[in-house]
Amino acid sequence: MQELLGSRPESRCERRSDAVESRSTMTVQSSSIGKLNYSVAECIEWLDGMGEVEQGSELYLFALDLFLKKEFREIFLNLKKRSVRIAWLQRLQSVSPPLPLH
Repeated sequence: MQELLGSRPESRCERRSDAVESRSTMTVQSSSIGKLNYSVAECIEWLDGMGEVEQGSELYLFALDLFLKKEFREIFLNLKKRSVRIAWLQRLQSVSPPLPLH
């Protein structure tokens, strides 16, 4: 009967195992493609590309301080629109206490 079906039970299990392994490998690869590292350098690169925020301005320097925390870097890089990024930075700047100067 097994000969009529054309496969042994062991080989069917192996094929299933290979298929599951292949699927999980594809998932890992596709999820890591294009993934942001949320580094300070990435954030600065995006910030520098935003002509609306002048380098050296109070908002620019405030953003650099925010980028010291990973959570803020992640939010900044995941906001899709420049206008929303700027609004978010301005909002945080307006409610944030001044940083100590020492």
